[in-house]
Parts: sequence; C-alpha cells; structure tokens
Amino acid sequence: MNKKGFTLIEVLVVVVIIGILSGFVIVQMNNAGNATKDTKRKADIELIRNALISYRSENYSNAPVTDADGCTIGGDCPTTINEALAPFLATLPTDPNAGTYYTYKSDGTACSLYATLSNGSIYRYDCTSNQTANLFPVDGACGSDDNGVFDYTYTPVNLCNSGAASSIVGAGPWFWSCAGENEGNSTTCMAKLSDIFTCSITNGTCGGVDIFHVYDPAGGHAEMNDQSTYSYKVCCVGGGATVTNATGSNQCTDGQATILKLYDVTMAHVEKGTENNYTNKVCLSATGKTATCEYVSNCSTGYTQLASISDGETSLHVGDSVFATKVCCKLTSY
Repeated sequence: MNKKGFTLIEVLVVVVIIGILSGFVIVQMNNAGNATKDTKRKADIELIRNALISYRSENYSNAPVTDADGCTIGGDCPTTINEALAPFLATLPTDPNAGTYYTYKSDGTACSLYATLSNGSIYRYDCTSNQTANLFPVDGACGSDDNGVFDYTYTPVNLCNSGAASSIVGAGPWFWSCAGENEGNSTTCMAKLSDIFTCSITNGTCGGVDIFHVYDPAGGHAEMNDQSTYSYKVCCVGGGATVTNATGSNQCTDGQATILKLYDVTMAHVEKGTENNYTNKVCLSATGKTATCEYVSNCSTGYTQLASISDGETSLHVGDSVFATKVCCKLTSY
C-alpha cells in the first residue's frame, strides 16, 4: 500500500492561507484596541468639557487662558490651568497612549479642547458653541505667491492653497500665515520685493523716492531731498529703496550706501561717496537688502544709474547723463 504525503506546493498554499488568516485576526485585534482607546478619549473629553462648563459658570463665562499655541491638560499646561479644573475633576484624564495628552486652547473667552483619534481625526469640543464634533485637520499651505519676487507695483494675492490667510504685513518683503483648519498646523509665508529699481531726474512730483535735488539735468550743484531750492529731483521707484540724510558727524549705517556727499545741504558741490571732504551724506537703503554704489563710465550689471558727475573726486557738478562718470547703485537681498 502506497503512502502519499503533501507536495511542496500544497504545503506552501497552507502556509499562505494561515498567514492571511493570522494577519486578518491581528488587524481586527488592532482595530478593536483602537476603538477602545477612541471610546476612552471621547469620554475623557466629555469629563474635561463638564469641568470647563462648571468653571465658566463660576467665573462669568471666562475660561482659563493659554498662550496662542495652547497646552496639554496634565502635561505642559501651566499649573494655574490644571488647578482651575482640579475642583471639578477627581483626576485629570490622560490619553490611553502613555505620554500623550489632550490639548486645550483659550484666549479667556473662546476655548477648545481636543483629542487626536486613531485615524488621525480630531475629536473637538468648542466651548463657544458648546458642541463636540469629529473633524479632520487641514494643514495650512502657502499659495503660489510664496517665495515670489515682485516689483513695487504688486502686492501678493495668491496667499494660501489651504487654511485661512492672515493680513499681509509689510510692503516688500511681505509676510502672512496660513492658519490650518480643524487644529491643523499653520505655516508662515513670504514674498520678496525685487532688488531692481529705476531712477530718473524729473521736474515735478516724484512718484517714488526723492533721492536728492539738482540744479539742472545739464549739470550744476545739488541739495538734500529735504531742501526746496531746486525743482529737479532724482526720483527712484521699486526695490523698496529709501533714502536718509546724514549731516555733520552722522554716518550712513551698516547696509546703507553713501550715494554722494555734499559740501552743504543746498546749492552745493558734490563728491563721490568714497571721499572724505564733505560732511553731508545721502544714504541709500532698503529693508532686508544691502546697498552699494560705484562711480564708473558705465553701470555694471545689476546697478542702476542715478545721475552723472563731472570728472574728479571732489568739488563736482551733477546732472542727468551729461557727465562721463555715472553714479551707479544697486540693492542686494540678504
């Protein structure tokens, strides 16, 4: 009588089936464990919710205050908050996972309390509406204008792909944040102002930054931008360029460039910013940028021509493009 055993293929099939069944059982056990933990989390939120309601009823609807980022109940919350809730709770509940806590936020009036469930959703209590809800967090994400480089005529408008945008701060560089929804993370965004600026001499209102004044585009003396003897102005737009006057012992500060130095504040000869004969200085600057100036026959790439000056180092006249030496400046972002 022949005895026939199992073939290798049959043994492998049995092993695979056992593995599948074991995996299914493990998944089911994990799911059951997660469900039990989530049930506890929701019950804990209800306990703390009831404590908050009791506290607010005794404190004219005010809630214990946290900083803007909130804190964890039984964790890093200030002792004043834990002590405020302690009379209404036998013990402060903690998340079933060791070292994990429930988060609480409040500005003293509005408040929220939440736990993160096993599927990543948020079980949140809002004390303003006195409602609990199961929500999925949405992280804030910067819009297409983030890290963009724009000239002075543009203000960022494509702020956030997700999350609520804060008010734009600044006039280049611009800053804003995208606040995550349903306790999602927030992110900070920024757009930069272009380094490029343009300058010209105009007889009238300056539509940009009034740098300094000249007697005539064909050449002559100069004066500071706070004087009113001359009507022609070196006017620059873009790049966030600004100008300040430094007189006497005052100096242009770090990051600023000395465009020219003047013998007097008005009706004055000028000299290059590299000379040391005159004490009145015209200083170029821009937020977040370094300004530099040079005096050459043709402006290098990236430099903008502000004016031209007569030959020599000092006791010079200044005009539009009438003189061979050009006053060239640039702004470079940090």
